Amino acid sequence: GCGQAAIGTVEIENYGRLMESARKEAALFFAGWWPSAGDAHDGIFVKEHALALRALMPVVVLHLTLEKTRLGLLKCRWRETEEDGIVVLRGAIETPVRKFGMHDMLVRWAYKSALFSLSGRFKFKLAHVHVRTAITEQVPKLALGHGWPVVVTEHSSFYHRGIGLWDKRRQEASVSHVSKWFAQRNIAAVLPVSRDLGRILQTRFGVAPHLITVIPNVAAPVFQPMH
Repeated sequence: GCGQAAIGTVEIENYGRLMESARKEAALFFAGWWPSAGDAHDGIFVKEHALALRALMPVVVLHLTLEKTRLGLLKCRWRETEEDGIVVLRGAIETPVRKFGMHDMLVRWAYKSALFSLSGRFKFKLAHVHVRTAITEQVPKLALGHGWPVVVTEHSSFYHRGIGLWDKRRQEASVSHVSKWFAQRNIAAVLPVSRDLGRILQTRFGVAPHLITVIPNVAAPVFQPMH
């Protein structure tokens, strides 16, 4: 019995090593924005970052949306495509309930299901958030369970423009919320796409200077002169 058990253990270990060697190390993007058939410009800068990195290693992108429905059952589906050599999973959650913490719980649950579907093909060492949104805000908590550090590339003008459209009370609440989010210990680097955005993140939202490295965007071919 002991001999058979030992052989079984060795076989299982060998199988595990074989499966591990078959998995490709890949970059993992949690994209708040990503181009769609309806809007090729939305998130095009995020895609340009993915294309640049794809020259070095496989890139996997998760783009998730959540829609509140009046009635009906909870639905969550993922659709995988390949876009210019990038593996893209587009997810959609439909739910009649978003309050009482349901929104955040459903987002983490959906991300976990996508990662499980990828686990046989890819291995990841960090989580890369592109654009903090109500959905991608859940990534640091998710990454803790995997032991991944989190890198945040921020493209949004919200921090120095959009927030200015709100009243003072809402601005103060948002600054407090966002500052706490960026202060999470497993956020290892923050990559704003301009020096001005980096300055705002540091001075108004309390992002530590040593975490910030500016990596500018590049103009994508989709932007062309008007004739």
